[in-house]
Amino acid sequence: MNVKFGIWETDIVLDYTLLITVFEGSDWTKEIFYDEIRVVTALKLETDNDVVYITIVKNKINFDPRYGQKTQPMRNSINITPNEYKDYISNLGFFLDWMRTFINEVYFKYGLIFPFNPDEIITTLSFTENQMHILLDIEDNAD
Repeated sequence: MNVKFGIWETDIVLDYTLLITVFEGSDWTKEIFYDEIRVVTALKLETDNDVVYITIVKNKINFDPRYGQKTQPMRNSINITPNEYKDYISNLGFFLDWMRTFINEVYFKYGLIFPFNPDEIITTLSFTENQMHILLDIEDNAD
């Protein structure tokens, strides 16, 4: 996984590999499909009163510009054709976008409270290229 801060007009960019394995039956011993797909997820963050508001702005397959899209999974014992694999990748792309919308609307809609919440300390986040800054502002009336 590669994490970058403050690039692409976003605050955090995650570049990672999604591992997908399908087994036959319930004993988890006979693998019938395995693939590794590079994914990129970009996030915007805002803070207000010790609550961080996260928005996933991009969640998609990261195709290699030099080699393009693969035509087969890494391991395939069910004989998926290149056209079926292309459909699978296309559907996975739609699913990743659906997940972006779902997570934004269900989990991130009202923000996430910082793990601490003393009234005397106000926390904000700031991003510059390859840097994330956590700013703690201590109120004048702090004991």
